[in-house]
Amino acid sequence: MVINLEQIVQEINARRNHIRYPFQELAMVLTEKLGDPRHKSLYMKIAKYEEQELVMDALHYVLASPNASGNLGALFMWKLKELKERPVLPIVIRFDTEVGYFKVGVISKVTRGDMPILIAGLTEYQEMIKEKKLQIQLVKGNFITISEKIFDDLSQKLTELLKEFHRKAVISIFPHLQWSGKTELRVGQSIAGVLKLGAPVLTKRLYTGRMRSS
Repeated sequence: MVINLEQIVQEINARRNHIRYPFQELAMVLTEKLGDPRHKSLYMKIAKYEEQELVMDALHYVLASPNASGNLGALFMWKLKELKERPVLPIVIRFDTEVGYFKVGVISKVTRGDMPILIAGLTEYQEMIKEKKLQIQLVKGNFITISEKIFDDLSQKLTELLKEFHRKAVISIFPHLQWSGKTELRVGQSIAGVLKLGAPVLTKRLYTGRMRSS
């Protein structure tokens, strides 16, 4: 079977005049391609909360499987779970600025299924602290935050969220932030930026060509 992902995208775009939210478009495609209208509400939930790249990879796996028959929905759910549980290299928490970035900490024991939770937690946290004007200041060779508890609070926030969803990733904040940039910072200089996560990359043990993440 030849699978044309571009055709699937065109089908999604054709529905945009009839569907209110983008995730509903993907859910409709899952329902139709898997021939499983009975579980439409489940696919709505998956399309809304799961990482879209993994959803599309799982769908492609099912549709491209030469021996796929019978309950395609069950095969899709199995593949999505398998993709979500694939471990990735440790994820760096970064404080990005216009001239470089600080390494704030690292998240270890991460799987691809952790990423939507971590991204949502980081986004929510930045919304909480937006009034604090997050900045870094260099003092005698050590980088400190204007608000000393900001990164500790971030660690607590992400840890609690992961625990709520029964995920096992571990958050570690560095005692001193590590600068990476072409610009040399001066003592007393303050620099503003935003918190970001590094890109997930599959561990070499499970890297199998196209399934690598970037």
